[in-house]
Amino acid sequence: MKTNHPLITFCFIFLMSFCYVNSQNFSEKVEAISSNFETVEASKAQFSQDIKVISSGYVVLTLTEVDSKGETETVNYEFSFSDVDVNTVRAITKKDVILVQLLINGKQKLIKKSEDGGDKVSYIDELYLYAKDIDNGRNIADAIKDIIPLNETIEKNKLSLTSYSDHLQWLMDNVVEVDYSKKQYVQKITNDSKLNGYAKLETIINEKSKSSNEDFEFNFAVLNPNSIDFKIRNDEFYIEVATRRNIKNIKTYENDVQNNFVNKIEFYANSIENGKDIYKVLKAIIPLAEEAFSNSKPNIGTKSQAISYLNGIMGQVTSEEKAFTQSVKDDCVTDVEVNIVTSKGNEDNTYTFNFIDINSDNIDYDSQKDILYVELHTNQKSKFIKHVENGELQNYDDEFKIYVNSIEEAMIAKEAFQNIIKECLDSVKTVEGLSETQGLQKLSEIVGIVKINEDTYEQTIELIDEEAKTIRLTQIFSNDKKSEEVIYEFGLKDINSKSVVMTTSGKNVLVEMSTKYFEKIIKTYKDGEIKSYGNKIVIEASSIENAREIVAIMADITKD
Repeated sequence: MKTNHPLITFCFIFLMSFCYVNSQNFSEKVEAISSNFETVEASKAQFSQDIKVISSGYVVLTLTEVDSKGETETVNYEFSFSDVDVNTVRAITKKDVILVQLLINGKQKLIKKSEDGGDKVSYIDELYLYAKDIDNGRNIADAIKDIIPLNETIEKNKLSLTSYSDHLQWLMDNVVEVDYSKKQYVQKITNDSKLNGYAKLETIINEKSKSSNEDFEFNFAVLNPNSIDFKIRNDEFYIEVATRRNIKNIKTYENDVQNNFVNKIEFYANSIENGKDIYKVLKAIIPLAEEAFSNSKPNIGTKSQAISYLNGIMGQVTSEEKAFTQSVKDDCVTDVEVNIVTSKGNEDNTYTFNFIDINSDNIDYDSQKDILYVELHTNQKSKFIKHVENGELQNYDDEFKIYVNSIEEAMIAKEAFQNIIKECLDSVKTVEGLSETQGLQKLSEIVGIVKINEDTYEQTIELIDEEAKTIRLTQIFSNDKKSEEVIYEFGLKDINSKSVVMTTSGKNVLVEMSTKYFEKIIKTYKDGEIKSYGNKIVIEASSIENAREIVAIMADITKD
């Protein structure tokens, strides 16, 4: 027969004894406050007060006022002394009465005020008790100051939750049905047995003769613990929490139809105590969810594993109005296919780029209406992404998106892309040590014909003076409307190796370079005519990778 460990048994008994003693002491101290209450006579009214414990650490104060006509008004105040700022508790004079002032820490409205037999409910941040005279007021204030530290200890030790699962189960058990004067919220938290931070809040809203459903799918790991706040709307008391950076990544449904993503979620409370407990558990579960999410991630450490994961989540993504079919090729120089189907037709997009050009620190997720996406940007916003839409080349771009179904997929996709970039950067080979002859031979092979839609660029590069290392670059541009030949003659040693860069302009990929000190020493011919000397050369490239190779070779053979 299995027995409990003696230490665990001892700790449990000690904790229960501690809680019992605190609860007993709390009741005694509440009684001490109550014993100081007396009927207070004012010029136009009579006041009497009663205070009772309603749960561990929480009380209800009943204030009864009888006016000069004999009419009676009773108001109930539900609160915890742990929320009272001890430095504000004191007896004060207000006209013909002595009051004991209680102000809530941070001016939070954590006192529930019930009037008209509970039909009228509001929330306030201050409370005033009545005293018969100044000495009675001081006695009440001292008794309240005495109970506050104990109440704070009870509140601190109230929930004995440790693990992520403990906190999640508590929320599932305690975010429940809440009744207000005009609305009823039937709440239920589920997690589909997932322990990665995922949760779903299902809410049925009943009011008068109509009912509606609102569902929220989210991950605790992306909520901002510093945003958790108590909110009040009429007689509704709820806890609001926003996402980090206010990114709209909480998926919503209204009556089972997907709605736009939002950046805030609300948990309704059936009492001040319930609301404070929800606040506390939400605050604690967020870092635990981050750890749970991290521990549940798939293996995406290598490029192939990361791309395999991406293809798994990108394959089919749907929203109410769009369907996406996507894929990514397992290579550093890759193609990402994004097919979008709407009621208006299909759109096929191909994005071609090198992962080393993607800014690993500028990958992020966001949403647009009811679709969640991961957006990638190039380094320095260089337009190095080739975009073909429905078979037609578009202008080069500096960003593109992939679409995903959930925030969990978006977070992992971000990390997957970062892992791919790192591996591709580690595999980059540099061009060094080429002789001028070797470099020019290689350039003559890779600088050639470039076609961009209707435009054609025929290019040749050759050595025309072995000793002076003078180069001739010939470019013939042609399309249906015109033809033009431009020839540049220049010395290799006149080119500033640090000026050799690749860039794009619209649909064109270019390699640009200039002379040292921008001297105008490049001989230029246009259609056989001598033109003014220049200081800049532009070579058309067939692709970003072709341009990258031209840059590497040209920069190497022009080095001093």
